[in-house]
Amino acid sequence: MGGVTKSNSYLFRMKDYNFLVTMPIKNSTIIISKLTTLIFEAVALSLLIGTPTMVVYYIYAPSVSSLYWVYGFIMFICLPLIPLVISSFLSFLFGFIPINSRVKNIISSII
Repeated sequence: MGGVTKSNSYLFRMKDYNFLVTMPIKNSTIIISKLTTLIFEAVALSLLIGTPTMVVYYIYAPSVSSLYWVYGFIMFICLPLIPLVISSFLSFLFGFIPINSRVKNIISSII
């Protein structure tokens, strides 16, 4: 849930946006860089929380197959991407809505 609430402000409302836009770098490169940082943070948090859980379950479960670790690794990589993609897309769409910032903040908080 942290990525969902953080992505809008981190991607599109950064304090150094004016400085970054004046540099000879494409805007898409800046957004991709920030999105990559969000993805790495989400995967790291997922690994930090999920790895001890997986280890404890592996120790105490009566029978766990060897595919357990493969599925767990895939889960750690793919699961954090789902809320980040959805929230980034919604943040991108909210950027095009021409309403005042108070209403936009209320809509963003509700969703």
